[in-house]
Amino acid sequence: MHIIWSIWFVLHVIFICTFIAQINCDCSDGKGRCEWIPWKSWNSCSTSCGGGRQSRFRDLCCATDWSYDECINKCGLVDHSREYRDCNNLCYNGGSFWSSRCICQDINYGSCCLSVCPTINQCNNRSCSNPYNTMCKECHEDNLLFKRWNGDAECQRMCAWNNHFCWPGTCGSYGLTKDCKCDHGFLKRLIEDDSAINAGETTCQPNTNPDISTCDMKAIGLNGETKSTTSLNLPAACQNLKDVYGNYQPVRMDFVMVSDFIVSYNSTRPSFIREEHFGITDTTVNVKIKTVQDCV
Repeated sequence: MHIIWSIWFVLHVIFICTFIAQINCDCSDGKGRCEWIPWKSWNSCSTSCGGGRQSRFRDLCCATDWSYDECINKCGLVDHSREYRDCNNLCYNGGSFWSSRCICQDINYGSCCLSVCPTINQCNNRSCSNPYNTMCKECHEDNLLFKRWNGDAECQRMCAWNNHFCWPGTCGSYGLTKDCKCDHGFLKRLIEDDSAINAGETTCQPNTNPDISTCDMKAIGLNGETKSTTSLNLPAACQNLKDVYGNYQPVRMDFVMVSDFIVSYNSTRPSFIREEHFGITDTTVNVKIKTVQDCV
């Protein structure tokens, strides 16, 4: 019976030590009961940058059949078997580590400040915390040529002096080219181009042609010969012009036209337009030369 009892005791001790990992049953390193075994090495950091955590642990010498909690209580100890510390507090692209995380510069985001916020067209300064919430903090020529719009998610072009004046017309209550409405008698010409500050066009052009009230053409020869298309017996209206014939070689053609061009509008001139001028910018004249033979 004595031999059987001794075997049972050994098995019991092995069972206790196997399932209570933080109790060192043999109390090695010269440690006695209720003494902490030296710390193990620190384990690997949880991240390579942006602030991680690492831990280490130690065993408690307690060569008895007590449980770990019983060892702590009966030895009069505070459970201090594991400790933690911060590690790899590295932030890239000018970011700074504060309160266990990286605080990134405006243009970067991510746990290590390695990612770049998506661009916003014509935005000088942007920020984000992920690729889906980029916000513009300042547009190019902010509130002069471009305005932050749509919750600061974009920079909209404003009506301005740089060929985006939208006048005669109005640009809505926010002064944006996208809201440009031309006055009656004018047609909006819109060329959307935000590649540069002064690119594109938002203008209101007259959509009616001027009236040509009178016109004349003279064919002038080398020796001053002159032939006119007007008739002495009819008004000088263009529809009354007649063909002219001459037996000399013209060296110069003179064209004279008088036009009526009346512009009316209702909009108030915006502050960035000091004055306006409307006029005829180009005229097309078609001349047909006919060869006349067998003339007497």
